[in-house]
Amino acid sequence: MSIPTKVHDYSTFLQCPYNASHRILESRFQTHLVKCRQQYKGEQKETCAFNHTHIVNKSELEHHLKTCVDRKHFERSIQEPEKPISHPPPEFKPLPDGEDWDVDVQAYNPAEYATKAPVLRSLQGASKAVRKQFRNDERKRLRQLKSNGSE
Repeated sequence: MSIPTKVHDYSTFLQCPYNASHRILESRFQTHLVKCRQQYKGEQKETCAFNHTHIVNKSELEHHLKTCVDRKHFERSIQEPEKPISHPPPEFKPLPDGEDWDVDVQAYNPAEYATKAPVLRSLQGASKAVRKQFRNDERKRLRQLKSNGSE
């Protein structure tokens, strides 16, 4: 089993179960175990059923399973009965007769809105001459909208 060690910068280091000289950050521990497990394939190690980062010798597994600190979480989840729903689902209320949201609805057309609003539009994907003509037309359109709005 890994032994946590505190360091001055408050990072927790764990000891590798395969090689005691390996000290690994807690956040990188699972990745390290995968790599070390491949290197030490001949080792007689077993994985705890309650926490997969607990790797112990086969001879110590039975004792570890009885004393594992993560066992209580597992047993508590089994013993707790299912909690009933704290609130009932909302009641279905059909729409009143005659109400239809799709009637008299006009679709929003952003291009049409932009031609009538004082916003600067740009033309993309056209040739240089077409873009130049578009910019000139835009200037005229914006001047006209500005003069109509100030009257």
